[in-house]
Amino acid sequence: MKTIKIKYHHENPGDCQTTFKEVDGDKYYNRVESERFGCWYTVYSQQGYWENSGEVKNDVVFEVVDDAGQTLFTENNGNLGAFKSIGKKAREIAGDYAERLKLCSHEKWTKWLCEEIEAYGYKGDRDNWLYFIPKSKEYKIIGEYMHLGIKFRVLIESIVHPVCGKTWNMMYIKNMETDACEEICGYHLDIGHIPYIKIKNLSQFKRFLTEGAEFYIVEHCRSEQLTGEHRRVTHSNTTGFYSVVHGDSEHKTLKFNGGKGSFLGWGKSSFWEFRDDCTCVLYSSDNEKIPENLIICIRLTTGGVKWGK
Repeated sequence: MKTIKIKYHHENPGDCQTTFKEVDGDKYYNRVESERFGCWYTVYSQQGYWENSGEVKNDVVFEVVDDAGQTLFTENNGNLGAFKSIGKKAREIAGDYAERLKLCSHEKWTKWLCEEIEAYGYKGDRDNWLYFIPKSKEYKIIGEYMHLGIKFRVLIESIVHPVCGKTWNMMYIKNMETDACEEICGYHLDIGHIPYIKIKNLSQFKRFLTEGAEFYIVEHCRSEQLTGEHRRVTHSNTTGFYSVVHGDSEHKTLKFNGGKGSFLGWGKSSFWEFRDDCTCVLYSSDNEKIPENLIICIRLTTGGVKWGK
């Protein structure tokens, strides 16, 4: 029997294929996996293509090691069963969390959230309603594990919908090497609505939006990608206020206006509309408050440092 030490290199889930590199050489090997089939192959890796070249003989044993050289498992084509791909391992972990914590499925979450579309008169694409970006950055680490020498964390993230106000927790598995979500474990639905602040007029709006105040963008005339952004006010004065994306130390808004963030002028009170659903809407016209003239629509959640003094 011949033993070859190899390390994890990358994974191609679409082909059910995981690629490993020889520790003491330049050769690569693929481990192909499906529900009923598994096999090791030599690799034809010219020009970045990781194609299977030939099936490895049964007398070759692969010793899979981590970065420190510690053996993770051994396997060969004559004795399969020890290997699990990153995706398969993540699905097993996610299924265990879903069962133990009684999490809701993606299908149930979708149905629950889409119940609000008609009530709010939303006419856009359903996926934009479900997967508005960016999401909240508020999360907690509730577990972690190692697999193929890579660290994975199980995270729970609290999310609020920018239009209907529904809230939920999403639990998922994150690859700490690639920063990718490997698998969604499930959801806890309706964890409590965000207490939005109802504003009556522009004067109250100005008193509220001082340094530290937070709000969500419900709609913006420039880009749908701004929908759902959680903003924090960094500075305000007699002309308007500055804000940055809350909880993201690398967001591009921190580069605007000398680090103060994006600017929005107060304008005149006749250009604003303060609604009963706690939304504050700025229009480009003071006499035609129609969707075509909407500049920005926001909901306020917490007050600034001067609020209430």
